[in-house]
Amino acid sequence: MIRVARSGGLHLLVLLALEAACAPPPRAADDADGGPIMWPWPDAAATDAQPASGCHPLFDPQQIYAAHSYPNAVAVADLDGDHHPDLAITNYMNQTVTLRFNHGDGTFPSEATHPVGQGPCSLIIDDRDGDGNLDLVVANLQGDSLSLLFGTGQGAFAPQIVYPMGASPAGVRGPSALVTADFNGDQKSDLAVANEYEWTASVLLGSGPSDFVLQGGFATARLPVSMVANDFNGDGKVDLALANNNQDQVSVLLGRGDGTFEPQQMYPAGQYSVGIAAGDLNGDGHVDLAVANFYNQNTLSILLNDGSGTFTTAQTNFPSANAADAIALADLDRDGSLDLLVVNALHAGTLVVLHGNGDGTFTEEGTYAVGDLPVSVMATDLDGDGWTDAVVANAFSDSVSVLRNRCAPEPATAAASH
Repeated sequence: MIRVARSGGLHLLVLLALEAACAPPPRAADDADGGPIMWPWPDAAATDAQPASGCHPLFDPQQIYAAHSYPNAVAVADLDGDHHPDLAITNYMNQTVTLRFNHGDGTFPSEATHPVGQGPCSLIIDDRDGDGNLDLVVANLQGDSLSLLFGTGQGAFAPQIVYPMGASPAGVRGPSALVTADFNGDQKSDLAVANEYEWTASVLLGSGPSDFVLQGGFATARLPVSMVANDFNGDGKVDLALANNNQDQVSVLLGRGDGTFEPQQMYPAGQYSVGIAAGDLNGDGHVDLAVANFYNQNTLSILLNDGSGTFTTAQTNFPSANAADAIALADLDRDGSLDLLVVNALHAGTLVVLHGNGDGTFTEEGTYAVGDLPVSVMATDLDGDGWTDAVVANAFSDSVSVLRNRCAPEPATAAASH
């Protein structure tokens, strides 16, 4: 993985094979449309009418909100029960999670902070204990543990319960990414964990530390740092795909439906593949993969699925995708095709929007300023206007950027630049 350090006011890039700053974005299980599974907001009838499709995505300039030291992952859900999506952010250096509460208009003036384990780098939001309150699960890379913070209602959380990841032939597992899905068919959500130092994926069946059953680890390529869950071969069982930072490969593990997986199949990606997202990119009804390549200048990897869980890789060049560190999929213009949001970690931090053409290819749409060293991006409607917005975690700026999508009604004649 890639660790970036400050030196004399400049950014010194240090490549470390065995020590990672963290996985870039957390990935929850994706739904059939490619977006992360979220607890639902009010439906269209309860809010504004849904906007018409066919527009040009146009983001407002970023709104910047403070986090804490080295924020590196962000997740979105309604944490306080007011039907507006809130933000949860892991802060790697000071071992906390920052919560930012939505005022109802896509602004986030209120915050709370909760201690977690050492080196938090990924989190998911889920009702783990079935009490109707959303809970937080955090992967602590350096602590070799998970932190579970059970929600008590109205945005409040009990102190963390620490779940050690246990003994490993590698000495430590190094949990770097999390997803939640039903891996054994019992209609209850389980956890999958990417283990960066052990080069495996593990599954935790059950709701919490008192009844977790650890399955695995299932071998991956070297340094798995981000992960998605979906049904890639159409058999009704949940599968995993992982971006492996030190082997330039994507690992696909097809699920058996009992919490275990077939041996990995590996597919080539670019150098230092660090971010991964899943969705149907070419309209054939099969779930494909998009991968951010940090060290392949100006490239992303698009892996198209033939429906059996077998993928064909194409390197895609984009001049604006420079040191891509995280990636998300969403239909930003509501034309029925998934678009890409990519954050670039080096130079001036930017968010790049790539318009999906519906056939697995993409066209550069616009570039937007964000903070210093952006490492995580999520896409969802933050202000209730029916358009998908973006939120980015900026590690060196100790902040998150919120960019609201205004979706201009007429196509722009040139890519926007802000």
